[in-house]
Amino acid sequence: MSVTSAAPATGKGATYFAQLDQALCNGNWSEIAELARKTEKHASQRKCFTLAARSEAQISSILQRQTSSTSPVDGIGDLISKLSEATSNIRDDRYPEDVYVAKTCLAEIYHLQNDHTKALEAVPKESRPTSSASARASPLGWTEVCEVKTEYIKLVALIESGKEQDARTMCLEIATRTPGSRTPELRRWTERLLARACLVTKISTGEPTVQSLSQSLRCFSAWSDFWQRSPAAASAARATTSKLDTPRRNVWRAHYELLSTILHYGLTYNTSSRSASDLLIMPSEIPAGEDRTVARVRQRIAMRRVESNYESLLLNETQFPKASQINTEVEEWVQRAVANWKILSGPAWSDAELGEGGKESAGRNVLDILYRAATKTFHSTTILRNLFTVHAALGEFDLAMHAFNSFVEIISKDKARAERKESSDVKIHPDDTAVLVAAEAVRILCRYGDRDQGVKAVEVGHTIKKWLDEAKHPASIKDAVHSAGGGSTDSRAESGLKSTTLAAGYRAIGTGQANRARMIEDTHARPELQAEALENLRLAHDYDRESIETAYALALLLAETRDVPDAIQVLKRAIASPGPVGEDDEEDETDDFARERLLLPVWHLLALCLTASDGYEQAARMCEAAFEQFGDSATLYGHSEQRNSAEYGEKGDLPNGLVDQMEGYEKETILQIKMTQITLFELTEGAEMAVDASYELLGLYARLFGNLNTRRPTTAQPPPTAVSATPTKRGGTLRSLAGSIRSKPGRASMERDPRTGSRASIVPRRPDAANGANETPRTDDNVGLPIAITVTNEDGVATEKSHHHMHLPFRRRDHGGLKTTGSISSMRKPSERLSTLMEKTTSPPSPATNNETLAEKSVPPENDSSKLATAPTQPLGEMAHNISKDALPHPPGHEQQPPEQDVRLPAPHPSTNLVPDARLPTVQDRQQRFTLLVKIWLFTAGLYLRAELLDDASSAIDEAHQLVGAFEIEVGAELSSARRFFDKGWGGGNSVDALWAETWSAKGYLALARTQPFLAIDNFEQALAHSPDHAEAILGLSNLLLDIYEEKIPAEEPRPSLTQRPTSSNPTINGPIPAAPDIPPNPPSTTTNAEQNPTPAPTQSTTPNPRRRQNKDPTPAELNRLASRDRAYMLLSHLTRLGSGWDSAEAWSSLARAYELSRQVSKAKEALWWVVELEGGAPVRQWKEVGAGGFTL
Repeated sequence: MSVTSAAPATGKGATYFAQLDQALCNGNWSEIAELARKTEKHASQRKCFTLAARSEAQISSILQRQTSSTSPVDGIGDLISKLSEATSNIRDDRYPEDVYVAKTCLAEIYHLQNDHTKALEAVPKESRPTSSASARASPLGWTEVCEVKTEYIKLVALIESGKEQDARTMCLEIATRTPGSRTPELRRWTERLLARACLVTKISTGEPTVQSLSQSLRCFSAWSDFWQRSPAAASAARATTSKLDTPRRNVWRAHYELLSTILHYGLTYNTSSRSASDLLIMPSEIPAGEDRTVARVRQRIAMRRVESNYESLLLNETQFPKASQINTEVEEWVQRAVANWKILSGPAWSDAELGEGGKESAGRNVLDILYRAATKTFHSTTILRNLFTVHAALGEFDLAMHAFNSFVEIISKDKARAERKESSDVKIHPDDTAVLVAAEAVRILCRYGDRDQGVKAVEVGHTIKKWLDEAKHPASIKDAVHSAGGGSTDSRAESGLKSTTLAAGYRAIGTGQANRARMIEDTHARPELQAEALENLRLAHDYDRESIETAYALALLLAETRDVPDAIQVLKRAIASPGPVGEDDEEDETDDFARERLLLPVWHLLALCLTASDGYEQAARMCEAAFEQFGDSATLYGHSEQRNSAEYGEKGDLPNGLVDQMEGYEKETILQIKMTQITLFELTEGAEMAVDASYELLGLYARLFGNLNTRRPTTAQPPPTAVSATPTKRGGTLRSLAGSIRSKPGRASMERDPRTGSRASIVPRRPDAANGANETPRTDDNVGLPIAITVTNEDGVATEKSHHHMHLPFRRRDHGGLKTTGSISSMRKPSERLSTLMEKTTSPPSPATNNETLAEKSVPPENDSSKLATAPTQPLGEMAHNISKDALPHPPGHEQQPPEQDVRLPAPHPSTNLVPDARLPTVQDRQQRFTLLVKIWLFTAGLYLRAELLDDASSAIDEAHQLVGAFEIEVGAELSSARRFFDKGWGGGNSVDALWAETWSAKGYLALARTQPFLAIDNFEQALAHSPDHAEAILGLSNLLLDIYEEKIPAEEPRPSLTQRPTSSNPTINGPIPAAPDIPPNPPSTTTNAEQNPTPAPTQSTTPNPRRRQNKDPTPAELNRLASRDRAYMLLSHLTRLGSGWDSAEAWSSLARAYELSRQVSKAKEALWWVVELEGGAPVRQWKEVGAGGFTL
């Protein structure tokens, strides 16, 4: 409530006095002189108040003409004596409000003269008067303005006097009782006071703590609330500015910087705060469940509001620059917004915590910020590279590459102008940043692109090479590495670039060349590309020995070029490296296992490298180690009771396991490791036993990716009883991931029991009156549950499958997971866990590893502690006993050991230029999921095929066939074109035609197993019609064509004779096919007909064959055979030139056979020697199956 004062004897005096008060509150300074004159005329006893009013009007007029915001205000010195005399002569007990107003005006004058000591002395010591002595009172609002003005002058005086702690305490008091905003002048001074208080707390934070950040947040929250109450009025309140005003944009910028600091330290809002010092809480104190989500949603809303206000002021007050100018504040704002977005889009925040739209909406919001900022900048490379980053993270790779191309164009032009010295104002983007952006572009092109993007990656690599050459890096790389501290520090080499930047640049060049070598068809260019890629990757590895990405790319290329021993050494050093600098002993288990996640494909590649040297047991241990580095299975897959919930992830719950934070490529790596484990188990235990292990593969897919189909609402049903329970169909449909892998009832495919030699059905028993109540109803919500397999003998009695106990370290786990119990390794630092795993996976000496174990090669020789780590025993200290009670520490809470709280903040999120995990569009994401599921079904079909369970293999292939058909419908609904079906496009997975080729090829091999060669030919032809370069289809069809040439099978499928006897009542599908009677016998090997050979062969003298026809022209049957051989030669010659077949031993073996049949013995020998070389370093699975990202992580 405003001050009340005694009314003068006349009514006019009261009226003029009220009008004067109103004019002061509204800032109508032109009316003050006249109203003051009339007030003195009709209320002469209020001359002190009118003097203060005239002084305020004079001060306002002078401040409007003031040009400098720091120099003292001149022309107001004569007011000091007048106000001092007025305040000393007036009777305080009668009109205390007049004295209060006059003293405030006097303190303001001292403040404007930068005499803060006298200003602090002149400030009224008493509180604002609430009423006057007279009973008749009228409202007075200027005293309320003077109270806010007094607090402002006190705060500034404390700051200028160096009393920072007192100023900070005063700021907290101001924030807890925010003044009002009823009148323009009160709003103006309230804004000045809150702005200064916010900046004081922001500047004085220094080394931040939770308490200091909470206090700063309290002041800024008061500022934000003040603007939220009346934003329109507050915007119109400031018609003019003076030296007392703080730019609003600076306050909003400081507010956004504070919220960014809070976000980077991982702090969150405390929903149950009780004071200004506990508004924030540490990450370890974040409550689980709904409280956490509510708190983070509130934090995100506050950041969006501040972000919007600051951006609006920034863009409205910023002019478009000249060509030679740079809007630094706009670029800094963009960088800060993108840095915050990288944290919000990372694993620390979930979609539910970001509000409506989740991470997708957050990315779109940053894109809008970038495009709006581009309207206030001229050719800003900062905005372009951030546009590239955000577009790539949202899966808009074409737009990302457009931004990158513009970035490169501007950088190149700036460099050219700088070299010509045309302009001294040219500002070139930092070389480190430019190289890192280009390296990231190569990574995206190689990881998510196709053939055309592979060509673009090589071109970008040339640009990077040019930039590195322009930086004039030293000629001797090793000298540069030693001068940079061994390549593991950030110190700059002689070129001016950081060693990590040089490593990233050369890694990008080598990755692009290696990726191109996989796709190129030129047999002469491929070795050259691989050699150049090896050279560049070795340079990158020399510059940065701790880079996992470089080690992985180098080792994969070494393995593909059959240098497996060197690849093993590189991989072991990468796994045993301690990790990035900065990991100390205080690191806890709150890390996000970023390094362990990067090492997943490294472990997998190491396992495949060991299989190339027949180290199957060691390879199996490596696959186990890839999962054991995360500790127990709960860390990776979540708790078992929540691991298979179909509704998980749709209700905004927190991530239950690391797999819920992984991108699709990381999940695919987990599935590939599981497939390799099953393959190794098949090699050692047989295909029949490996079939059961494949069940876990589908359960693991369901845990990682969920159900591909549209989730249907489930209705509550009563639990099944013995009467109501009905057999659940386990057959193959698109609605089931795990059910259709089970053998169907009545199927002839059986599995032999190694103990009895009889075949045991792997079909689950149907529920009956005894066990029907225990049958779990199958719904879409429990698709991912582990598949229970019941093995029965011939009598139908369930038996224990003792043969499932594997001799390798491959153990049955939930969904391919790990042990559910905790382990000591789960409580150690990541580097300690990796060292322990390397010790556990130590292999016996072998020639392939140069008689050195994994532990011996992975630990540096100068590390003496490695000897103790590998020793079977180690000495212990003397056991302590009978310790004196005085030597024991006091318990917590003792007077000599009071409780203490650690208020230090955790390490902030490291700044990075890398693109966050790409969130692929729906179609691309489903393409990857469909492709993976098709691969799993075909992989399972291959196991059944090798186990001679042909009906089960057929069912698995049918499942894959149905999936491809469903995927084709989805793709056709979006964009129906032949090119869309053939091209893979951006993202993972295969195209529709490639998937059709996979399924038809699998059907072809199934037909071969059933001795149906002509059906197999038809299936292989279907596969090649969809994908002409499909390797497996080419191999299968070429071998059949060569069989036709050798007359192992007829050229055409024989038709049944009309006189054929009736079909037996028990036919078999594996019966021999009768040979056609009209096919002539194989011609002699000495035949030298030129049309028979793809290339001319030397003529040899032969003995006339009496059975040779008199006509030298070949018969139609011979022409068919020659055409079959020539087509097989053409297909195989083309396959061995492709990136998918140049290192295929099967393809070269078949080509050698074609050479031999064509009488090209020398070429056949060369091909066979190449087969021998390829077989010497061939893994159990193809190198491309290591990771979905090719040479990138």
